[in-house]
Amino acid sequence: MLFVDNSDGELLGDLATSLRRVGSGARCLNPGANLGYFGGARFGLEILQAQGRMSQWVVVSNVDLTFDPLAFVEILESIDAPSVGVVAPSVRSTLTGRELNPYLRGRPSALRMHAYKWVYRYYSTMCVYEWMSAARGHLLARNRAASIVKGTGPERLGEAVDCEPIYAGHGSIMAFSAEYFRRGGNLDHKPFLFGEEISVAEAARRIGLPIVWVPLIKVEHHEHVSVGRLPGRRKYGFLREATAHCADRYF
Repeated sequence: MLFVDNSDGELLGDLATSLRRVGSGARCLNPGANLGYFGGARFGLEILQAQGRMSQWVVVSNVDLTFDPLAFVEILESIDAPSVGVVAPSVRSTLTGRELNPYLRGRPSALRMHAYKWVYRYYSTMCVYEWMSAARGHLLARNRAASIVKGTGPERLGEAVDCEPIYAGHGSIMAFSAEYFRRGGNLDHKPFLFGEEISVAEAARRIGLPIVWVPLIKVEHHEHVSVGRLPGRRKYGFLREATAHCADRYF
């Protein structure tokens, strides 16, 4: 297992110290600067590829997740990796209780993506949209909880589904097959944060491998831990960059 310490500076922090203390055998590297989420992942991937240490699956994740690693690996090994590009597990937000996958079942229209670009172009419109999205999320979470009590929730259907092809999985955790990289897939996402779901979806689409949602893999997402509660203006800058990048490059 390889951890990329995205802290600013060249010294490894508390994470590396903790890994050495517990004798996990995991490696922790610091690129010398904060490369952002997929920038850090790409840094680690390039090292693995240069050393010839690529495995059948490469999992890219935030640090704010909890899951059963043995169950995760067991289910991944049961999937026909050469026929799949990316696996998106079930990701439940501990903040809202919402299921975050599938991130997008179908490819969005160019009109929708460019609308997002303009929404996030201005700080005021971003704040309104983010507030509306949060309100909708809380409403969906309440409805979901009620459906579970009645025994009609999506979990009961999802348990019976092995793999469902989708357009994009949530960026907090993705499992990439070795075939994804062999066919020319990559982690080429330029923005510092946000929007990696679209870049991965378009890469998988280009190389002809599906992204599949596997709800039997259970992950809990402790939102705001990895990026903290970013100041509004700082988050706005990242979102503005990411939405413009995805709309202009892919749509």
